[in-house]
Amino acid sequence: MKQLLLSVACGALMSVEAVTLPDPVIWWTMDEAAAGKIVDASGNGNDLTLGPGLSLVESRVSGKALASDGTTNTWGTFPCPALTSRTVSFWLYRNPADNDASITSAENKYPYIFNGLSGMSLMFEGTTESFRHSVGQTGLAPFIFAGAYRTWWSHHAITLEDTGAKDGATGGAICQWNYYRNGGLVFAKTNLVATGSIEVANPAVVFMNQGTSGAKRPVWGQIDEFRVFGTALSAEQVSAEFRRPLDARDPKLIGRWSMNDVTVHGDASRTVAEETGLSSDLLLGPAVQHVDAPTGKGLYFDGTSSSWAYAATNNFQALLDTTITMWINIPVEAETLNQLIAGNNYPQIFAMSTEARAELQQARDNNSLRVFWHNATTPQFLNPSLAGRDVWSHLAFVFTHRYGAATDTWFQTPRAYINGSLAATGAETAVARGWEIEDPRARVTFGNTNKDALRPIMGTLSDVSVWDGALSAEKIAELARGPAAVDAGVDFVTTSQTAELRAALGDGDGTVLWSCVSGEGASILTPDAVVTAVTLPAEGTYVFRATVAGALRANTDDVAVTRIAAPAENATPTAGLAETAAGTLPEPIPLAASVADADSQPGALRVKWVRVSGPGGVWFEPPFAAATRATFTVAGTYVLACTVSDGDRGATAQTTVTVSADAASPGLTNGLIMSVTGDEGSPRREGVSGNLCVDNANYSTTFYADGKVGYGFKATGARAYFSTGMQMPETVAEGASNTWPADNYRTVSAWIYYDTASTNRVKQPIIFGVPYTFAFALNVADDGTGSGGFAVTQQGFKDGTATAPGWGREFWTAPSVPLANRWAHVCLILDRKYGTDMGVYVDGVPSSRTSGTVYGGRVTANNFYVGGWPWYGTAANTVWGYFPDGEGKELSRAFPGIVDEVRVWNRKLSPAEIRQLAAEPVSMNNRAPQVTVSPAGGPDSKIVRNRPMTFTATAFDDGLPSSSSLAYEWQVVSGDAAGATFSAQTAAATQVTVSSAGVYAFRVKVTDGDLTVYSEPQAFAVVSAGTAILLR
Repeated sequence: MKQLLLSVACGALMSVEAVTLPDPVIWWTMDEAAAGKIVDASGNGNDLTLGPGLSLVESRVSGKALASDGTTNTWGTFPCPALTSRTVSFWLYRNPADNDASITSAENKYPYIFNGLSGMSLMFEGTTESFRHSVGQTGLAPFIFAGAYRTWWSHHAITLEDTGAKDGATGGAICQWNYYRNGGLVFAKTNLVATGSIEVANPAVVFMNQGTSGAKRPVWGQIDEFRVFGTALSAEQVSAEFRRPLDARDPKLIGRWSMNDVTVHGDASRTVAEETGLSSDLLLGPAVQHVDAPTGKGLYFDGTSSSWAYAATNNFQALLDTTITMWINIPVEAETLNQLIAGNNYPQIFAMSTEARAELQQARDNNSLRVFWHNATTPQFLNPSLAGRDVWSHLAFVFTHRYGAATDTWFQTPRAYINGSLAATGAETAVARGWEIEDPRARVTFGNTNKDALRPIMGTLSDVSVWDGALSAEKIAELARGPAAVDAGVDFVTTSQTAELRAALGDGDGTVLWSCVSGEGASILTPDAVVTAVTLPAEGTYVFRATVAGALRANTDDVAVTRIAAPAENATPTAGLAETAAGTLPEPIPLAASVADADSQPGALRVKWVRVSGPGGVWFEPPFAAATRATFTVAGTYVLACTVSDGDRGATAQTTVTVSADAASPGLTNGLIMSVTGDEGSPRREGVSGNLCVDNANYSTTFYADGKVGYGFKATGARAYFSTGMQMPETVAEGASNTWPADNYRTVSAWIYYDTASTNRVKQPIIFGVPYTFAFALNVADDGTGSGGFAVTQQGFKDGTATAPGWGREFWTAPSVPLANRWAHVCLILDRKYGTDMGVYVDGVPSSRTSGTVYGGRVTANNFYVGGWPWYGTAANTVWGYFPDGEGKELSRAFPGIVDEVRVWNRKLSPAEIRQLAAEPVSMNNRAPQVTVSPAGGPDSKIVRNRPMTFTATAFDDGLPSSSSLAYEWQVVSGDAAGATFSAQTAAATQVTVSSAGVYAFRVKVTDGDLTVYSEPQAFAVVSAGTAILLR
């Protein structure tokens, strides 16, 4: 089963007004220590000197964190200037035990975070989760307030504002004091009187203990991003300080269950491993089954209470914004078996305690999701969401958050992405106080609310991941598409010391990386290039691996290369090509080489197509097969070559190709106004499953089936259809008194599979159309009146002043190859203005009109439908409703099969463009740039040391992505890179100067913003200039 991708983002990527923070007085990022100190990043010289019990570890917040060992060796010191108003801000993780055996709780009654910071100290109240705090040099009258939970990372900020007033009795400064946790105000003291001076410089403030060596009041835990400001920050500024390190980092993977392996233990319990080490393994319920999934394996939940995958504590902690992704497949039978457990109104896909939920809505036929996260005060319903039944969807939730200082409230927004595209955005909702950061102590359950609970799902989950942070839309799309499939080619032999590795990439993301799996001493010249040379130092077999890595998984393929001695006898392979070929832009030109090897020795033939000369770029698809298609960037005369090798000897055949321009073919990206592919943001599922309709029962079942590319639309009910939810873009002609269209043409392209096994009784089933506007139908009929061709209907006006719409239908011939039970490309040219210049093409070949007449069209507000459409009224209406049979019974208009890759242009496509569409189901895919470098290197090529030499890169591209231009980067592949300099490293032309002798190889990297290629490395020997001798 192919993969249909769905992803949902849980977080609010919203635009908020920037909040300015003052420069800190002290700032320790904790990312680097040098000479026993952490340098003050504020530039004020207030470095932190580390005791022996402090070290740097990986941080959950940003970079590194300062960790203590909880012993008497835990201490640090730092200088602090005298401060009046101030803010102390830091991230803290407190160890669950908070003491070790060497220090008792009685001895470490008050673990100190800092002691003596300009008259201020902060500690924990014993083993509780409260802070103990004193303000003033004497340290008297400490007060207690709720602080940091154990096992949690959390942010803390204390602001102290000196009002300038003094207490009449003690002379202490009167201050306004606030404590914030995770960006929100938790506790405040008005008119706090300091006990002693608060403006005290201290050259040796103690950090993470009460004193230095031997002191027994250490904090056992980690601290990150410690900052002190010389002013009291506002609530908005504290919120910004809380978010600052989180927004500056990339989202981090903190939980992943690929579900590829299930471990059976001695007590017969089963677990699925968590693979980051940051969360917990899942215990499986007895009804959970281990089944196949798009990414390997998955867990099937059968809808009973014994279906669950559970961990008592999740151990991961999302610090604010969060992303959850997974693959999910809900079968059709879940709709009819949804009452296996009475009252299971919200089957649970994912649950974290009771505070985070992703649920299927009870109205299973529309596949909506009900979402909770971080104890939001209101559940969210996101629609659309799941792509359909019996298909795999890639599902992800992303929640982002915003702080509202006016109400001291955090708000959350969920977003849903389907197939890598944004599909739904939930309303901004308030988050309950204390749930801004996820609780790492909560249980986590997949497929139910808890062990043996009553809200199980029926379906399969696979490859679940949790990210600390909101993934970008681009990253979500990458996760949905997955890494590109890679083919390293067939195993081959060579008699040479060098060989060429060739990888072919399929759909998906990522670039190839070659590695040597086995073979002593082999070297790869350019490991990150699709095609690269390798050196084989001795005879024997070497195995190389091509890897395309994605964010969560990788695709690999191996090829074995065997170096052998040259055989005493070997027949030279042969290659043959037609001397000439011709074609018209933009359609690809098919090429076929005849290749043979009389003795089939010493190894399998390897084929490769190359461009020898020509004014533009050429893409060969596939590039390593005898039969290929060549696509050209510009018109002109090209020389192309096909080379073949048996590993010892080779042959080459050439052909001259003349490519003509076509003024009517500006390119298929020009004028494209609608794409309905079935693979991006699926339409809502309209019906429920049941028996296929034969007569007048009102079934409207629709679902996704394997399409020409990815998934297509299949309407099985007699009144089924897919609504795109979009109108076909067009406007009314200027000056028209009616709704006569302004544009002359629309062109609609689609792939169809006419399935004769369909049991619906049909007549003129709709392929696509707009009610009361136009329809394109297959002219087949169960009453025996169909021709196997097509029917085109259009309703509208003859001109811009007509007062009554007219409608007409015309019929077009069937193709020479019947449409039944095969994929066919169809293209409809709509003359929207006059109806006199309509056109129908099948597989790139024009059909002929046999009868009928149509008028001009009209602009309506109706949606564009695929595979059928809603019929209107209860009586038969052969224009926009249904046809009756001889007994008055309904003949369905739902298409009997699959419709896929529907696209609409606002112009009349040329015959060459239509042939291109028929040849390439997805013709708008981006192709990688092509690049060559001159001058070419080689065994006799030389560069004079310290003398600049000019290199020029010539690159060709297909113009996609439309918003990007080519970028260049010159690189040294071999030789002393430090001894080579480029005058313009990121330009198409550059000069290289090499300061030391040796052999160097250079290449240029070219990217179009999406795909990256490298030129073949050009090798040169660097030599010293000769010495001129003058003789008299």
